[in-house]
Amino acid sequence: MADNQTLPPAVRALAEADFSAVARSFEQAGFAVAQPADGILTIRSEQQGRPAILVSVGVHGDETGPIELVAYLLDALAQSAPSARPSASSTLT
Repeated sequence: MADNQTLPPAVRALAEADFSAVARSFEQAGFAVAQPADGILTIRSEQQGRPAILVSVGVHGDETGPIELVAYLLDALAQSAPSARPSASSTLT
């Protein structure tokens, strides 16, 4: 992982498997959020028939770039989640 001092706090928390802040943001935006096991977070739309995506990352040796990338992605989506409420034209799941 990059030096913890250079990562934004939200990204650092996600990279360390602390999903509390991002989970709260998605819940407030109307998504169903669960943590079925350590290191696993599910974010689902309440609307039926919505597209879904599975993102899985892990560490290989000392390469943590994929985890940091997903952490940045989830942080960005969580920050925009209130304006991305599920709608008929939305594709965020």
